[in-house]
Amino acid sequence: MRLLIKLKATKEKEFIYNYNSSLSEEISNLLGLDSDGLKDFLSQKNYRFADKPFRLFTFALHFENVLHRSNKLYLRSHNAYLYLSFPLIDQYIKDNVLESIRAKSEIAIKRCPNTVFTIQNLEVLPDPIFNDQMEFDLRSPVIISIRRKIKDIPTNFYLTFKDNPYDISRIITEDLKRKYSLIYNKELPNAMVKLDWDRNFIEDKLRNKKKLTAKLSIEINHRKSIVVGNITPFRLRGNKELLQIGYDTGFGFLNSLGFGLADARSGS
Repeated sequence: MRLLIKLKATKEKEFIYNYNSSLSEEISNLLGLDSDGLKDFLSQKNYRFADKPFRLFTFALHFENVLHRSNKLYLRSHNAYLYLSFPLIDQYIKDNVLESIRAKSEIAIKRCPNTVFTIQNLEVLPDPIFNDQMEFDLRSPVIISIRRKIKDIPTNFYLTFKDNPYDISRIITEDLKRKYSLIYNKELPNAMVKLDWDRNFIEDKLRNKKKLTAKLSIEINHRKSIVVGNITPFRLRGNKELLQIGYDTGFGFLNSLGFGLADARSGS
């Protein structure tokens, strides 16, 4: 299920870069992801981790017109758009949450108290038709990482379009299969997907000396971390159930912190 919440900034128009963790917490409150009602609903669905906070969601916050100033964003326009995507809990959200979101007057981000967003409108966006080959455009960077040891110290390496496509496809497949197992409590042992970056997009950006990755400072478990995200569109071929899982939950890692939300290209 995917929602679009149209927002309007009030008061100050400065906004912090590192808003992911705070906005993720606000979204969790907005959707009631830690509520007893949702836990009961998930138990009835035989979700294995119904007693734990539900974190199978992703989001992207887009500003209509924004200027980058040192370590802050300056909103040239008051308008902003919050995209939310999640699986499994569609019916619960429709029955228990949508009207409360529509009635809620505003969203405030704790780490940026001087900027408050009023809720202007809420839309439930239609799902695409899922096939075994689809093309995706990213609304938020996709993070693909692997753990390797340097001098016996486990370290995160972030993979980009320059890295081995076999490794990237394998990591994406394993992650989507893990999410599928969490949601449906069963396995897809032989399923796989193959990722191909949009080479035309890459060549155009390189020709114009534009960035193809984003180096981001975010807060993870109250600690600042630097991650590298890909902003390149891609094509996925393979099991369509896994493609839908990626669309619903986000592709790659750190989805509940606002990464990996992608739109399916029409006609793909």
